[in-house]
Amino acid sequence: MKNNYQVKSLLAINNLSLIISILMSFKLWTTQRDFPVIPVFESLLSFEVLNGYLLVSLLFGCLVALIFYPKPILALLTLSFIVLLLLQDQMRWQIWVYLHSLMIVPFLYAKLRKQDLTIFIAILLIGVYFWGGVHKLNPHFFDLIFHPMMIDLFNINLSRYQFVAYFIPIAEILIAIGFLFKSTRKLSFYSAIFTHLLIILWLSPMYRDSNWIIFPMNIAMIYFCYFCFYKGDINFFKFTNKSKSEYLLPVLALLVITLPLLNKIEKWPYYFSFHLYSGQGKSLYIIKDESEFLEESDDFIKSCQIVKDFNNKESIRVTNWSYNELNVPIPLDERSLVLLLEHFCQRFSDQTFILSFDIQSPKGDYKIIECD
Repeated sequence: MKNNYQVKSLLAINNLSLIISILMSFKLWTTQRDFPVIPVFESLLSFEVLNGYLLVSLLFGCLVALIFYPKPILALLTLSFIVLLLLQDQMRWQIWVYLHSLMIVPFLYAKLRKQDLTIFIAILLIGVYFWGGVHKLNPHFFDLIFHPMMIDLFNINLSRYQFVAYFIPIAEILIAIGFLFKSTRKLSFYSAIFTHLLIILWLSPMYRDSNWIIFPMNIAMIYFCYFCFYKGDINFFKFTNKSKSEYLLPVLALLVITLPLLNKIEKWPYYFSFHLYSGQGKSLYIIKDESEFLEESDDFIKSCQIVKDFNNKESIRVTNWSYNELNVPIPLDERSLVLLLEHFCQRFSDQTFILSFDIQSPKGDYKIIECD
């Protein structure tokens, strides 16, 4: 592919966004921390040279080099470092890591053309907005996301009109559909930009002041939408006499946006399924005696709260602990929570109770798990 200013700009924004996000969550990428490391294979921890600093430094070097020299060998090396880091710790399986990594995949192709790259990213974006909307079609989205957002941003209480919350996921699904057609592409583009700016505003220090880790991804998404849809010249329904190799990227993108179906049966990771503030998932709480809490780290203690239903005992909401120490949430699927449970049962005393809630507050259904 010849040097193209727009392509290089996209690669620069993507790679720099990933670097900034890693720096914002730097403890996540090392083993020098209190929050557990959850490797896919224990043997992979032997690669944690210098507590992971070396691997991260090598990844940064590849990401920067790839901007100036978008060669397949550099793309392969970059993705190899990312895969190794993800295998070492499943807490790193965050949506922004997944999305930015997918943007690098087309550069593995030596004969990459701008139009092929554009179609690949466009299909991914359609999947992101579609699944982002589908996942929000649940009653917890109002309680956990929409209602607090309306209170914070507009001081509007819509408790009596919960159906209004469903306009958001329906709008996101319509944005995805609108991107398919030239006549509606501009409207979908501006609507998508509005949703990103709204979430950035809500999470900014002016209002919620939390989860800053998703700021770089949201800013990058705005450029990705501009890159693919602003001029509106993609035709998804026109087939040309392409070679088989040129169909590879669109087919791969279609596979990626189909995989979230497997999340419904717990066969695909939570954040790799494009869960974006959906209100779905489960929460994990650790119940301990106060004396045991005082023996833990500062980030652990800062995450404490009282659970009245359990004799006013102190508790930790594990995702709060993760935010305090790593600046990222825990994956909210059953598989990830089971892995965390196994670690906590080894770490804490047999008097510790672990509670898994069906929603992200201790008001819903839950189960109590007592470590042996």
